[in-house]
Amino acid sequence: MVENEDRLSNEEVVTNLVNWLTLEHPYKMKISPNVKIMTDAYGGIGLYYEHNEKLPITNEIIHIPSHFFINKLTCLKHIEKKLKEGNETWLKIFGTDYKALLKSIKDDWNSFDTIILYVYVEWFCLPTKSFHLPFFQSFPSSSFFEENIPVLQILRLEDKSIDTTTMIDMLSIEFRTEFDKLYNNIKASESHLTSLLLSGFGETDCAQTIKDRIRYLYMCINSRCLYYEISRTSSNKEDNLTLVPFVDFINHSNKQEEVNAIAETTKNFLQLDKQDYKIFYQETSGKEILFKYGHHSDDLLLNDYGFILNEPNENNCLDVTDIIMKKLKQCELDYLLEANLYKENDRFLISSEKSMVYHNTAIAIYMISLNKELPNLKNLKTFSKPKQLKLDQFMKSSRTNSIHYQNEIFQILEEYKQDLKLRYKFFQANEYKMGNVLELINKKLNK
Repeated sequence: MVENEDRLSNEEVVTNLVNWLTLEHPYKMKISPNVKIMTDAYGGIGLYYEHNEKLPITNEIIHIPSHFFINKLTCLKHIEKKLKEGNETWLKIFGTDYKALLKSIKDDWNSFDTIILYVYVEWFCLPTKSFHLPFFQSFPSSSFFEENIPVLQILRLEDKSIDTTTMIDMLSIEFRTEFDKLYNNIKASESHLTSLLLSGFGETDCAQTIKDRIRYLYMCINSRCLYYEISRTSSNKEDNLTLVPFVDFINHSNKQEEVNAIAETTKNFLQLDKQDYKIFYQETSGKEILFKYGHHSDDLLLNDYGFILNEPNENNCLDVTDIIMKKLKQCELDYLLEANLYKENDRFLISSEKSMVYHNTAIAIYMISLNKELPNLKNLKTFSKPKQLKLDQFMKSSRTNSIHYQNEIFQILEEYKQDLKLRYKFFQANEYKMGNVLELINKKLNK
């Protein structure tokens, strides 16, 4: 099993977690009596705010002390304490000369690998109950991630020596960007941690079990973390993250009018690991407490969280870069580069509702359309003055009523749609069904 124990019911998970957060002394969670924990529409756990009176002046409804958090700082403190106590399980990994590895974790490791190492040992390897066990048991099931995260589905096929190259190539362009990032990050964590964990627990855990657990814990962190200032010297903002119990039950909405929860950290300038989390509530028509994760497209939501929105998502876009690059002549691309209207590796995007063409995309499409508007100049190997003047006028006026420009957009969208249809047919016929990928492509086709 990827998880250490049989799955508990939602009721047991909540009871154990709340008891741990409220009975621990002198640290104690503060929670409004109006906050209710309920099963959400997807069978998971959500938080709801029910009240008949006016909201409190501060609107603070939840306060979780940093004592319960899991992040790079707290993991290092826990590990160092266990090693100083001579804990046999931790010494299996670190050895008696543990200071060098501790220094390496502090200076070189990212938050993901540090947290994965800590949770792996504390949850799967300790002969006694870990301090954070009630929190671990509130994580999503491994089966949820395996069934809904495309990266994990691809990795599982690769474990069986199945060639996934074509499958990865056939992912839609926008999704592939998010997929590659997560795929490479998980592979890096596997490479970094597997040999270390094998050296300590190889007699009980085989390499495949270790890899499965690394993937599972990576997704728990990736899908549940909040940002938290763990360093004032690191320029890597993605490294500033923490896992916060109870608060991570709060679900996501992409609709700003539904978002009613704001998270803030208390400031402690002397001890960064003493920054608590507070949740403030703003009244809306809905009762469920909801965050907005950020400007997340369906491609990112499926890749990182395992779902797409049922309704339209204003953050979706169509990546038409490959189509436009094939239409641009070298002299046209050179001119865009020289005029600082294009930079290497820029992407050309159109909103999924096709209501907005991104600025750099509009310029490139208009430039292509000039070959129809000025056909006598289309064969020149340099970008002529008349075309430069036309382009300047276009950018100054943002004029989009040119019939050639509109026709070019229509053709580009048609090519994009035809490409999507091919990808849909591929996954529809593939023996390794990836239903969520099909659902994502189908949503794009029907826009």
